[in-house]
Amino acid sequence: MRRIAVINQKGGIGKTTTSVNLAAALVALGDRVLIVDCDAQAHSTKWLGGTAERPSLYDLMHGEACLDDVLCEGSGGVDVACASRELGVIDVEIGKDEGADVRLRDALEGVDYDWIFFDCPPGLGVMSRGALVAADSVLIPVVPEAINIEGLKDVWWTIERVQLALNPRLVVSEILVCNVRASTRHHGQMIESLRDTFADRVMDTTIGQNVTLADAFSAHEPIITYDAQASAARDYHHAATELRTRHGRQ
Repeated sequence: MRRIAVINQKGGIGKTTTSVNLAAALVALGDRVLIVDCDAQAHSTKWLGGTAERPSLYDLMHGEACLDDVLCEGSGGVDVACASRELGVIDVEIGKDEGADVRLRDALEGVDYDWIFFDCPPGLGVMSRGALVAADSVLIPVVPEAINIEGLKDVWWTIERVQLALNPRLVVSEILVCNVRASTRHHGQMIESLRDTFADRVMDTTIGQNVTLADAFSAHEPIITYDAQASAARDYHHAATELRTRHGRQ
């Protein structure tokens, strides 16, 4: 089982889009996949048709629900551990509690999936820390613009702190470049810079800009079931195939 935290401290960078559509593409390839929606905005939950109401991960983090209580079967065959807006106050309520950072890891003990993706909120609150403790590796989505690439330094610093203090086995295994405009010279230069800096951590596959993704969200379907002919569906299929190869699942 691969446990991957999808994280970037900047909002609006494609964490949910990456989590949902990679997960669905892996399901289409025959894998069993769970998304743990760690964000109070509950976008993964909503995208896949789940209910952003309690019981949710909020209750699980308070010890008032188990994993089965917060699971739903989402569209595209992806299971979701559902979020709710109450997660927005979880840091105030349990952020300083002893053991808060390991509750998510402990709740997932014994689950049977090929992949677990943690859709992390911006910042390093208790849900992001919990995801990084529970994960084996990190996938960082990034838009190829200078301000976003500069922000990768902050993400890297955060991950190193978690490695030292909480999870020494954690590694950054992938950087996935998203929202690429192929006709834009600047994007090509930024991707080249990323590959020079981060080498083989940068996935060969890139995800092109595609407005159909917004339509898929509105329809509560991943792109691969909403419109299999869309360029984004092909991109995520290629990304899923590459991810399987990188993690030893041929």
